[in-house]
Amino acid sequence: MTIAFWTVAAVVGGVEYGTTPLFGSVVSDVAPGTRHVLVLDALTGSTPYSYRLLVDGAPVGVPHAFTTPPGQDATPVRFVVTGDGGTGCATEFDTIALATAQAPDFVLHTGDAAYEDGTTSDVRNGFTIPFADLAATTAIFTTIGNHDSHTQGGKPLLDAQALPESAPGESRWYSFAWGPCHVVCLDTETSTTAGSAQRTWLEADLASDSALWTFVFFHHPPYSSSRHGSNATLEADLVPLFDARHVDVVFTGHDHDYERTFPLAAGLPVDVGMEPDYVDPTGTVYVVTGGGGKGLYPAGTSAFTAFSVSAFHVTRVAVEAETLTLEAVGQDGTVLDHATITKTPP
Repeated sequence: MTIAFWTVAAVVGGVEYGTTPLFGSVVSDVAPGTRHVLVLDALTGSTPYSYRLLVDGAPVGVPHAFTTPPGQDATPVRFVVTGDGGTGCATEFDTIALATAQAPDFVLHTGDAAYEDGTTSDVRNGFTIPFADLAATTAIFTTIGNHDSHTQGGKPLLDAQALPESAPGESRWYSFAWGPCHVVCLDTETSTTAGSAQRTWLEADLASDSALWTFVFFHHPPYSSSRHGSNATLEADLVPLFDARHVDVVFTGHDHDYERTFPLAAGLPVDVGMEPDYVDPTGTVYVVTGGGGKGLYPAGTSAFTAFSVSAFHVTRVAVEAETLTLEAVGQDGTVLDHATITKTPP
């Protein structure tokens, strides 16, 4: 697990941690600085840990806790997806409270975390402060949205976090494992065409993926029936690769609504007769989940649409062995949409 924090003055940062409130282990910076990224290694899977920050060896703030990811085949895994909320408004705080109430193992953010222009101030007000309490206990993984990219291509948002890296210093696209889940983040503000650095990395990453469940998230939707609509470039660049590598679900934002497609293969609906409970579907489900707090867009429908609604919401996902449950949850806790995918054990 990585614990990251920032200080105004240059100090030696540290973390004391352990499986009890007495902690017992310490990791510290090797030299004073203002950005402190500390890796807690040799941890036990599926285990609660307590931790507290240190500044120049002295404890600061209150203790927090986190739970480590499970082993490769262990379930359940529960996560929440949200996006397009980075305003710092009351509605964003309400949506984050809704996400917190789901007790997720981790959170995926589909971008536009810092309106209007992704400046350092926008990131602080639209992302860092609203997510502070949740981020103290739960890993949050972000992708860059078009608004985030207005300032230095999203650098302030990246600098405010310590995300996984696809190469040294590269966190615009990356992947990570959590139990039987392989999760891929892409940056659709950067080229995804064949031969590009991101596409070359993605091809290798998916080729080496042997996880039971594969998820991809990024900002612009290949398929959408709302204001911005489908993105033909991403459909051409990415969908054939997702088809070939049997990606289970793709999460995006950009349109401020919720929309779930039928499983799609080569852009066409398949297994429609199983809706909403799919067994060994032959396509990928695409979910637009952009109801995180910014003003809503009207929901639309297309031939690929299984369900859509214009509502503030989060999407929650539960993986239990060979069954995945996907639900859109409104701000009052109402389940707006429900679908399952079950895989036949090999």
